[in-house]
Amino acid sequence: MSDIAAGSRVRVAYLNTEYPSLSHTFIEREVRAVRRAGIEIVPFTVRRTGATGRLSREHDEAAEEVVCVLDGWGRLLKDALAEALSRPAGTARALVASQRLSCGGLGSRLRHVAYVLEAARLARLLRRRGLGHVHVHMANNGAAVALLATVIDRSLGYSLSIHGSAEFFHVDTWALKAKAEGAMFVRCISDFCRAQVMAWSDPPAWGRMHVIHCGVDVERFRPGGGPSGGELGLLTVGRLHPIKGYPLLLEACRMLKDRGVAWRLEMVGDGPMRGELEARARELGIDDQVVFSGAVGQDAIREHYERADIVVVSSFMEGVPVVLMEAMAMGKAVLATNVGGIPELVERGLTGEVVPPGSASSLADGLFSMARGRERLKEMGAAARSKIVGEFSIEGTGEQMERLFRQYLGGPSDAPSGGRAWRPGRGGSGRRDQTTHGGPGQVTAMDDARGYVLISPCRNEAAYMRRTLESVASQTAAPALWVVVDDGSTDETARILEEYRARLPYLRVVTRANRGKRAVGPGVIEAFYDGLASVDLERFEYVCKLDLDLELPPGYFQILIERMRAEARLGTCSGKPYFPDQSTGKLVPEVCGDEMSVGMTKFYRVECFRQIGGFVREVMWDGIDCHRCRMLGWIACSLDEPELRFVHLRPMGSSQKGIWTGRKRHGYGQYFMGTGVSYIAASALFRLLEPPAIVGSAAMLWGYLSAMARRRPRYGDAGFRRFLRRYQWEALFRGKAAATRRTNDRSATAWSAQWATGKA
Repeated sequence: MSDIAAGSRVRVAYLNTEYPSLSHTFIEREVRAVRRAGIEIVPFTVRRTGATGRLSREHDEAAEEVVCVLDGWGRLLKDALAEALSRPAGTARALVASQRLSCGGLGSRLRHVAYVLEAARLARLLRRRGLGHVHVHMANNGAAVALLATVIDRSLGYSLSIHGSAEFFHVDTWALKAKAEGAMFVRCISDFCRAQVMAWSDPPAWGRMHVIHCGVDVERFRPGGGPSGGELGLLTVGRLHPIKGYPLLLEACRMLKDRGVAWRLEMVGDGPMRGELEARARELGIDDQVVFSGAVGQDAIREHYERADIVVVSSFMEGVPVVLMEAMAMGKAVLATNVGGIPELVERGLTGEVVPPGSASSLADGLFSMARGRERLKEMGAAARSKIVGEFSIEGTGEQMERLFRQYLGGPSDAPSGGRAWRPGRGGSGRRDQTTHGGPGQVTAMDDARGYVLISPCRNEAAYMRRTLESVASQTAAPALWVVVDDGSTDETARILEEYRARLPYLRVVTRANRGKRAVGPGVIEAFYDGLASVDLERFEYVCKLDLDLELPPGYFQILIERMRAEARLGTCSGKPYFPDQSTGKLVPEVCGDEMSVGMTKFYRVECFRQIGGFVREVMWDGIDCHRCRMLGWIACSLDEPELRFVHLRPMGSSQKGIWTGRKRHGYGQYFMGTGVSYIAASALFRLLEPPAIVGSAAMLWGYLSAMARRRPRYGDAGFRRFLRRYQWEALFRGKAAATRRTNDRSATAWSAQWATGKA
């Protein structure tokens, strides 16, 4: 322990946006190390982690002690109101400050108002526990909440750990300059990181920026069993994300094969690129040498390192990868790209090799050189462990953080000042013209969103629902809340839901009385609205109506959110459904237009969902909504991408009394929506040979014509029906894709105008 104020008691809150988290295990290590060094740490989280974010005993232990800010909407509002009444001036300052932190745009401004509510609750939670200082890891929304808490209550202070590379891709949207300059001190994990923060900050703040490396447990990660010999064992560990450069690594491995090197690559981790990478390995003819092991917790990661000869990082950008620290601590030689803080960790030719980024041939050359000098790998591994023990051990990190906290919180009177000097008018978010946008280095940060809520009406889904529940539990971006509405089930549905409610902390069940029969269309939407009534949509950025007879790929919701963030007008989207053919067992695509998000998984921006008026409580609710989106200037679509293809365990339109009834109901729905005779006839003809051939088209046409003959009521919005007919005529003469494109182009100006003036 440091001898600076060693006898004084220092208590600090450690705040993260989501804690514990699989990708932030190093923060848990740091908490334990700083405690051992003599600082009392109370962990806080803005929101709780889903079950898929905890894969080890340490994660579960950390989850038990963490204090959660978003622990019920009622508690949040109660504490925010109490704080506003007791500190009205501070709350007003925080509201102004929140808009200075915002990067502009309605969504961002509303999110930052929500951060004020969270900051008010955080301030009260800190005072209740006698805590006057909060330390935040990452400059994302957790840092915004902490900073705003110090604006509300000036007796509180906050400090910040910055890692990169995410912060440096989001300099504007995360208000890096304001957060760094407003902190009492900034801990940077590398010299590279500190230089980047200095570049975006004014010189008076530079003296409060300190370099303290992250660390690993050098006792836990000790050299153990090694590879068995023979083929060269390659290992890479990380999220399967574009920033990791994995397509180049696969190409480099193919080059290595062409040079006569026998190798085996294990890829530990999961993410949105898994399907694409598996396909790429097959294209390169190396799929038999590449193993995709999925996400692995800390309890099991050692054995993967032990099997490797070389641990590879092929990223386009990194901070200082914990993966490399762990591998080096275990005496493994490493090969990494020359990005971020990696050159501060890996010494070329001594502990491993460093190669230029963005080049498959450079990776291949580096690996070939190491394979040719394989007898030196053990020497490199020994030097690598010495480097970690000397400069990157978790105990060293804990001791340095202890000294830093005592310097600012319990040290001598001449410690540098700061932390409460930031005011709403100062700084801003930095140099906008230099921000990196898009490209291979772009990092998608789910932390900046309010999250998404799923609402699932269900009735007697026991035969399918486990597969849906498991696929949601496996999502790379877990829902903030999942409301399942049991619409009077008489099978094992209720028991299964109770089983999963105990497993999934975000799962809530709403039960409706048994109405005696399944009722698709309006019945499903009534159940949906019962679930929606139990949700405060202000808490969420996205809402999804999700059926319980689907099997989703693991990156499904994360990719949809990424698509929406890339296109501001995208109001609703989905992947494409496939169903198992009853005769062959092969997956067959269901017929659904690219211009519609599919009914079994309607993923919406909340603001779009509200503007269109939600779902109509009638058959064809899932067609009217998308046409209303286009009518109001939004874009609706479904995307046939490999990582968004999902299995519909029960074919569309067959859930009530079979395919005939389902397709006939679809025909009636087209009539109700306002579709013209010419268009329904052309649609039936187009689908004539789609499964079930002839029968499906005949049923659809019969449903429409019988409704027309009986003069059944139609959707009451005459303006909508005119819009629909115009679109359908264009689709007949130009094709649906061209008609959709022209419609979206026509409405773009109106959409931009209404959001620019705040009229939406």
